[in-house]
Amino acid sequence: MASSMPTSGVSLLERLQEGGGSFTTSGPASQLDKWIAAARQARRLGLIPEGMYLDTSRRHFSVQFALRPGPHPLSKQRRESATPVPIPDRLHRPHPSVRKLRDEKRLPISRSARPRALLLAQGLCGEADRRGHEVVDGTNGHQLTIVVDGHCEGLKIFELDDRVPHDPTQSELREKERYSWTRIPEFDYVPSGRLVFQLDPCWKGRQHTWKDGKRLRIDERISDILDEVETRAVEAEQHRSAEQERKRQRKRDWEQAMAIAGERYVEHALAMELHAQLNSWELANRVRTYGHALDSRKVVASLPPEGSPDWSSWIHAYADSIDPLLRTSGVPEVAAPKPEDLKPFLDGWSPYGPEPRWR
Repeated sequence: MASSMPTSGVSLLERLQEGGGSFTTSGPASQLDKWIAAARQARRLGLIPEGMYLDTSRRHFSVQFALRPGPHPLSKQRRESATPVPIPDRLHRPHPSVRKLRDEKRLPISRSARPRALLLAQGLCGEADRRGHEVVDGTNGHQLTIVVDGHCEGLKIFELDDRVPHDPTQSELREKERYSWTRIPEFDYVPSGRLVFQLDPCWKGRQHTWKDGKRLRIDERISDILDEVETRAVEAEQHRSAEQERKRQRKRDWEQAMAIAGERYVEHALAMELHAQLNSWELANRVRTYGHALDSRKVVASLPPEGSPDWSSWIHAYADSIDPLLRTSGVPEVAAPKPEDLKPFLDGWSPYGPEPRWR
């Protein structure tokens, strides 16, 4: 976590070098804006090392900066160097998922744009197969699901609408004349023929929507879509591995905490037993002292013991019964603790397992 504010793109690059090529900083929005401005300056002045690009991912109150090899995924150089994905001219032997899209009419697309959408989907499925991935039917509002090494990403395919002036109908005009508060829409929304391929948003802020534009069409971006899915699959595997390691480390920490808690419990139990024995020993000595004083008083006063209870003998017997020195040898045994007994010694850990238990 960075602690100082950047003053220029140079200081940002120095911070990246100190962090081994990447670092994350957090703070208020105004502070993060200064970091982003420093990143823009570093790009504008050409401070990024040759053959690398500066990746910036902003999320809530933190920003991650990283130097990565190659051109930026959205750069013109990257797009020109990428091998175009072949798009078929006609739908011959379609992929099973594309066939379902065609036969079940699950594409929210106008009739005129549907053939091209199916051809683009077929090209995407073919490229995914070539890369060793799998494409299956979409769920939860997705038209397709791309599977990369067990990681699934849903893909939505839909069409953008154009807004055109509304031409009031005779019925609307009559209704308006009859009821002055009637509202006639100003615009109509009609299919534009421009397609959109969309993945679910990624928290790292990378592109997740590809659409037909003035300069680029989806035909040229199929490879970028699959590249993004592959990147997410790698990140998901890294996250899974990191989570597994976190759980393993947490389990080791918990086991160590349990062992220490067991030792602390035994020490506490022995200390409590010692205090109890000291109290009993002190009481036994006080009782004996009292018994001796009582015996001395009998001798001085020459009180006849006949007919009176043997109170003195009972006092001495009671002192012997509570004296721990007469009935204890060695270290006392400590009963095995129950989980609840260990709670005071676990410093916030649960005695039932390494993961938090919510009740």
